[in-house]
Amino acid sequence: MAQELILEYDSEGDILEASSSTHGATIAKDVGDDVWLKVEEDTGAVVGFLILNFIKRQRSVKLPLALAASDLASLTKTS
Repeated sequence: MAQELILEYDSEGDILEASSSTHGATIAKDVGDDVWLKVEEDTGAVVGFLILNFIKRQRSVKLPLALAASDLASLTKTS
């Protein structure tokens, strides 16, 4: 079953957050360069990420996540 990816932007904190729609309790792990991974406490599965200072960035950000092209296609489908 495909999971939704929820994107949220906090303009006050300048934080972009992406996470799956279904997951348990998470902890955040700093992976450097103002990027944090959201990891499920019980399973250790990566369920999202946060990018701090998102708008202030003038460069690209490399995320240590694998995303298949088929996953991207499912995000563009309308109900």
